[in-house]
Amino acid sequence: MPNASTLPQPLLASAQPSRQLSPATIGEPEACLDLQARPLASMPIFKVAVVEEVEGGDDDVARLKAMGLCAGRRLQLIKGGDPLIVRVLGSRIGISLRLAQGVRVRPCLLSGE
Repeated sequence: MPNASTLPQPLLASAQPSRQLSPATIGEPEACLDLQARPLASMPIFKVAVVEEVEGGDDDVARLKAMGLCAGRRLQLIKGGDPLIVRVLGSRIGISLRLAQGVRVRPCLLSGE
């Protein structure tokens, strides 16, 4: 029986290097409060943001919440487009552009910006 180290690794969605979120690179919550909220789909790649609100039908909002996208949650946009990919709660998830239009986020300043 093969063990985890002998199984093939999945292909990456993009050739760009991934930037990991860590407490040392994410600004304090206050750094997110002074910037203007915008739709998730309009965020620059690799930027960190806090979800301000999630709008849409009850089923859509429940689906996004089940994936970890709810008000107050910190996330990072990994890949734009349709679907876009975000890192939330340590996992990468794909979200259709239609659903992402209903997610308003407030960008955070990273240390060094």
